[in-house]
Amino acid sequence: MATLYVASTETFVGKSALCIGLLRRMQRDGFSVGYMKPLSVSVAHTPDSVLDEDAAFIRETLGLNATLDQIAPVLITPSVVESILRGQTIAYTRTLRDAIIGTGAIGGFYGAKLAAAGIDVHFLLHNDYNHVRKHGLHIES
Repeated sequence: MATLYVASTETFVGKSALCIGLLRRMQRDGFSVGYMKPLSVSVAHTPDSVLDEDAAFIRETLGLNATLDQIAPVLITPSVVESILRGQTIAYTRTLRDAIIGTGAIGGFYGAKLAAAGIDVHFLLHNDYNHVRKHGLHIES
């Protein structure tokens, strides 16, 4: 299985649209595809639930079988992100207790901030696992 992580330092720049285009093309080429948005700050409130509208749209468009909880497992509002980045304790610790962050430049940064806010963060590593196990993970910003 190949994994492609689409990230940006900005919000609302077309990451979801890019993913839809790439994944639809891959489906047309005969590939089985999946989609995950590990941390969503685009939270919508409906009468029945709280969800990420992009994740719901992508799930429907691509005909994915995964539940929205699997596709977008961590939903937080921009004010919660701001509190985390400021190092403030947040009221969502129970919700975010099992957050899993892909460890790259962006995932490592946000994961460290979540951990500093008291969240039990599990970092996913691939190539750098042995290095991080030996030397630890250090975030400088």
